[in-house]
Amino acid sequence: QRNYHFFSGFLASVACLGIVVVCEIGWWVADRSGGDSRHGNNQVVFVVALIVGIPAAFLGLAVFCFLMYHMTLILRGRTTKEALTGKVTADGPTLLGPRGPMMTPWRARIPSD
Repeated sequence: QRNYHFFSGFLASVACLGIVVVCEIGWWVADRSGGDSRHGNNQVVFVVALIVGIPAAFLGLAVFCFLMYHMTLILRGRTTKEALTGKVTADGPTLLGPRGPMMTPWRARIPSD
């Protein structure tokens, strides 16, 4: 089954979350480093922001690149497995194409023991 509908939505939501986290960290640092003494030591705030912000920015960039790679695969009509192995198992659209048959018969009766 090609689950690009759900996987693409998941990647897009994680990328949006990463953007929000990095922006909020930047906003928090800008607020704390305004020179006001009520926030305490500005160097500590800056170091904490670097410790949290740099890995968050790199992970956000990695997720965004991963999302762009999968968007490229969707536009080419290929799956990740097809791209990595070179074997084309199906041809046609991956995101907006018709869905395959259901894998579980959800209307079937469940036998009771």
